[in-house]
Amino acid sequence: MSQRTAHLRTQTILAATAITFLAAGALMGQAGRHLPKRVEASPSPTPTPGPSPQAKTPAKAQFFLKVVSDVPQSVYLIFPFPEKMETWTVDRLKKSPFLDVTVGAPANHRDAVKQAKEETEALVVWLQLEENPLGKPENVGRRPASDEVWINYSIFAPGTGKQRYFGRVVLSQTSTRGVGSGSVLQACYPTVHGDDLLLLQASLEVAARIMGSLDVPVPPVCR
Repeated sequence: MSQRTAHLRTQTILAATAITFLAAGALMGQAGRHLPKRVEASPSPTPTPGPSPQAKTPAKAQFFLKVVSDVPQSVYLIFPFPEKMETWTVDRLKKSPFLDVTVGAPANHRDAVKQAKEETEALVVWLQLEENPLGKPENVGRRPASDEVWINYSIFAPGTGKQRYFGRVVLSQTSTRGVGSGSVLQACYPTVHGDDLLLLQASLEVAARIMGSLDVPVPPVCR
């Protein structure tokens, strides 16, 4: 073997040895390196639920009312739908949370008293639409505006039928205290006009007077 060949072989062995040592050192370095610890995220605290808002307790009815009405056939010559008197009165009574209102069959005064005697809890409210049988001839066609038509009302006690309250509302003499101004009525009842408007005003005042006699707050007309 020539001297040059021997020299090349020696360099090759040394290079291989150096590579081996370098590889071993790299492996040892990786073996000694520690991976960083995983940091667990702390759970966020669960919010404590606050008190839920309490719903307003509806007012408890203080009185039970059974409404009956008497609408004679003669008033159909004055109003096309005189039974609206009962409807408007009852609707306003029902606006009060202190009243539990139902409607009974038509009844005259004697029948209303009889029904009250048969009741155990409800007050019987009797409504009667009445006209003056001796109306003046010159008031024909304008009788509701001439003090010749009115609403009678009575409240009878349950069990005894005793009359507790009564009154009369003349159609042309209603007050704004229990009804409200004319502009308010027109806004709430835009389709009611003429004599029907007088009947509406009287019906609403009857309801207001009934609530006043029972000492419960009178709600607004538009509600």
